[in-house]
Amino acid sequence: MRAEDTIRTEITALWQTDEVRLTKPTVDDEIRMGLRYFRLSLFEALPGIYAEIADAFRDVFRIQPERGRYPNVLRFGSWIGVIAMANPLVKPESIRDALDLRAR
Repeated sequence: MRAEDTIRTEITALWQTDEVRLTKPTVDDEIRMGLRYFRLSLFEALPGIYAEIADAFRDVFRIQPERGRYPNVLRFGSWIGVIAMANPLVKPESIRDALDLRAR
């Protein structure tokens, strides 16, 4: 009976959230959802990545980069919201909005 209650709870939560959509996401929805994952996962990982790079500089080259003065070794880009050929709903306004949101 407990398993059934757990399943019922999960199903109820799913249909009451946007995990199951009744309508197709808009270009703006896709831009915001995609960029949200950058902030939730990738940006959290960056300090650890740069700490490992600093450790490698210390171990391999015997130098300790000044904190906050690490070399810029990572660059990120995204197709989110800017590929008009793949989606006819992407308009110049969508591209401008996507670029503005990514710059924040």
